[in-house]
Amino acid sequence: FEARQSTMQEPTLLHTLLGGMFSQCFEILTLGHVLDRIKIEQQSNPALRTIRGTVSAISAKGGLPELYRGLRWNLAQGSLKSASRWTLNGACFKGCEAAFGSEFRTANPAIFSALVGTSAAFLDTTLIVCPLESVKVREMTTTWSGGRARMMDVFREEGIGLLFRGWTRVFYKQVLSWCTYLVGYQKYKEVAEWCNTSIVNGRTVRHAMSLQQKIAVGAATGMTSALIHTPIDMLKTQAQMGGAKVSLVQAARHVHRTHGLAGFYSSLAAKLLRSGWYSAVTLLVMDYTQALPSHMKLN
Repeated sequence: FEARQSTMQEPTLLHTLLGGMFSQCFEILTLGHVLDRIKIEQQSNPALRTIRGTVSAISAKGGLPELYRGLRWNLAQGSLKSASRWTLNGACFKGCEAAFGSEFRTANPAIFSALVGTSAAFLDTTLIVCPLESVKVREMTTTWSGGRARMMDVFREEGIGLLFRGWTRVFYKQVLSWCTYLVGYQKYKEVAEWCNTSIVNGRTVRHAMSLQQKIAVGAATGMTSALIHTPIDMLKTQAQMGGAKVSLVQAARHVHRTHGLAGFYSSLAAKLLRSGWYSAVTLLVMDYTQALPSHMKLN
């Protein structure tokens, strides 16, 4: 095991970027976009509580093609998020280490990780996620088709602020998402590795993970993260749909007053399926193409 660990090679930046973009596009084109469409429809209308009822409501608007509304923006967002995610985190890791020193990182690993995650989430939210998600949500929840002429009309009417509507909510979600995902991934990975460890002739031997175990680690990680940040994700969608600018507290009060506590989790089932599918497929493809960073490899 020690010999296998020592021979691990860190993938090149290009390798990781291409692997991330391919895995994200594959995940979206298979099942991810449909689940995302259902999730956003429920978040825009918390009265829709079941997946079956939501699919019927979406289909009533335009048939099967309506389930694929916003696909191009979802692909663009997914590709850019994957291309930027590991780059930003690597850059923020080096930046925080240069600013605080390796001794601080060693003595305060949790605080150091929080600094890296928060700085990466800030850049990711501002440069990539918020602008693309704002356009994606508008295309999925409004009647305009998303063509160039109509898009320019919307920008002329609402201004550049459209791209950053709900920035605070997206940022909170990104920070929470990254922290819960990375911690959960490490814990589930450790459990899988422990299950594959045995004593042979007085020596500890760790066997390779099976395909089923890798799928379980990926799905459990994504679903655990989704369970925690679903309410913020719903409030973020509400803010990006349009209308009056409200604070996070005001939005929460409105949802609670209109739909009760259940309104914060109206999209939970679709969110769990979406996040579990995304995490399992992305990690499997990244692992198969050897594009995962060495500390995240599924051995």
